[in-house]
Amino acid sequence: MPRGVPVATVAVVLAVAAIVGAALYRFAPGDMKKMHAPGWLTDGDPFPAGLPFAPSWALWGIIIMSMWGVGQMAVIYLAKLQDVPVELYEAAEIDGAGAWRKFRNITLPMISPAMFFMFVMGLIHALQVFTQAYLVTQGGPVNSTLFYVLYLYREAFENLHMGYASAMAWVLFIVILAITGVQFVLARRWVYYEGAQR
Repeated sequence: MPRGVPVATVAVVLAVAAIVGAALYRFAPGDMKKMHAPGWLTDGDPFPAGLPFAPSWALWGIIIMSMWGVGQMAVIYLAKLQDVPVELYEAAEIDGAGAWRKFRNITLPMISPAMFFMFVMGLIHALQVFTQAYLVTQGGPVNSTLFYVLYLYREAFENLHMGYASAMAWVLFIVILAITGVQFVLARRWVYYEGAQR
């Protein structure tokens, strides 16, 4: 694998983050200034200003806080990228393949197991968001960060509706099991395992 690829990837991610930050500041300058005032996670004002159906700043705070997990995904992808044999790139260059063809026909298939793993784990994690919302906003303001598992916790340990909470937990388990099963079935079409018989 050429040494410049991970550095280029980091540069692209940083550039996208800078563009998103600039766009957020450009389209909501009044809301961005509220971040310096106390209580900006619980004020309930919509984002961007003037759209009553948009999520509040509290939800954006949870989303930004969850970006801490990007580092471990980057480590997994980097490890898988270093596992791609350099000989494949050399053979593709001899055959006249450009950068896009090498990425599409070599890099993506070779890192597809890591992509599949991160996709499955990311969806399971997204369906089980609890800690961030419980610690930072406790479901507010106006239930904008009341995720399913936080609601389950409230029903079980605050309202003492144990039967209802147990049923909710079983529903969550069945939904996660169904989504994961569908992903495993669909993975046969796009995930490539080196040396596996088809």
